[in-house]
Amino acid sequence: MTPRILLLGGHGKVSLLITPKILARSWNLTSVIRDPAQKATIQEAGKAGPGKLDVLVESLDEVKSESDAKRILDLVKPDWVIWSAGAGGKGGPSRTNAIDKEACIHFIRSALSTPSISKFLLVSALSERRQRAPWWDDDSW
Repeated sequence: MTPRILLLGGHGKVSLLITPKILARSWNLTSVIRDPAQKATIQEAGKAGPGKLDVLVESLDEVKSESDAKRILDLVKPDWVIWSAGAGGKGGPSRTNAIDKEACIHFIRSALSTPSISKFLLVSALSERRQRAPWWDDDSW
């Protein structure tokens, strides 16, 4: 069976690099983006592959609970989920926390409670700091 993949944060650098690779395998991909103006870029990245590409415009800013995440999962019905989303330094610490942490957790928990989802890939980065980031609380440091 051909996998159906949900890519959250479809307009990011990593996502734009993996989109053609996924579609080259003839897999089905739904790429979630926040801004409808980004749709043409996603479609261009997906031109080379024989796989089926859908672009879904949804703001991860609106994912405030597991049920919000579940609504998107139920709409797309993916077998695999790739989280490659992030605030990208826009909107300050509260937005970074809301998307990079909270929305991600909601999707992870919702995916765990969805039997059809067999894989969840979280794209992230390690960093090293000499001092605590200004948006981290004591528990995070």
